Amino acid sequence: MYPVPYSPAFGQDKYSLIQLDNSLDDDPDIENAYIDGWQQMWESDDEEIKQIALDLAIYAFMTSGDNRGFTKFFKYVPLKLREDIGYVNYMNTMYRQFSKNLMQFTSAGYSFN
Repeated sequence: MYPVPYSPAFGQDKYSLIQLDNSLDDDPDIENAYIDGWQQMWESDDEEIKQIALDLAIYAFMTSGDNRGFTKFFKYVPLKLREDIGYVNYMNTMYRQFSKNLMQFTSAGYSFN
């Protein structure tokens, strides 16, 4: 994951995109490097960089959810960022609710057959 500067035609000294080479998707060292890089962005003292990390996390989730796949990159969002924005707590709450509903469903004699 690395930033690509804006084209001079935009007249700005910012970044236009962040590239992610997912052709190396199965390499755990590469995956860890992406996660570590994202974590560094999230922990940055520069609020603009932190906002980019957050915006990317939101974009990643909105485009693919927490699904795996060749074009999916939410899997690289660091756990700390997920915790800080409430994603982990939300997912735990949903899991508990699902488990409770499943128990009620099965204890009432229903099945999936």
